[in-house]
Amino acid sequence: MYVSRDEGVTWTTFPLTNSRGNLVANGAGLLAVSGIGLPSDPTPWVSADPTATGRFALMVPRDLTLEMYITDNAGQNFTGPAVIQTPDAQRPAFDFGPNGLLGVMWRTNSSGVLDVYSTVSFDGGHNFAAPIRVTAQPQPVGQNGQTGDRASFVSLTDAYAYVAWSDGRDGLLDAVLGEVPLDFFQAMA
Repeated sequence: MYVSRDEGVTWTTFPLTNSRGNLVANGAGLLAVSGIGLPSDPTPWVSADPTATGRFALMVPRDLTLEMYITDNAGQNFTGPAVIQTPDAQRPAFDFGPNGLLGVMWRTNSSGVLDVYSTVSFDGGHNFAAPIRVTAQPQPVGQNGQTGDRASFVSLTDAYAYVAWSDGRDGLLDAVLGEVPLDFFQAMA
């Protein structure tokens, strides 16, 4: 993690470490490379908590899981990982909401069928509720453009998790938005 405290004039490097201070290896598994074998989005992914200066979450793909690491001091120390089970996950996304809750979403593509899942942490990324399937029923996976659907997104409010993904089964890239009450996740926590 690179941190600047002078508007980008100088930068300090802080390695990603777990709660014991051990270095965390780069992401591994299918989420670390694209579906056509090329490098995917850079990992780890990062999100800033708007409620706490210096608080960030870093998400690292690891085979059938997503690992979440939290820093409260701009990368000097990390806690974690909180491990989210995500078998067959593709195109994950995560973000802090305006109240400090942390939402995660991912898609699956098992045998040409698309499902979308989401989970929320109510304690700043240390623990996550059981995942909820956002899609009402599995959908056929569409292909449009370079190896298919691309977009994934999650955004939290005080009451809802908004989960978005692209769907190309009609030959066009359509945006789909799911609204999940946060109460659903709290019931699963």
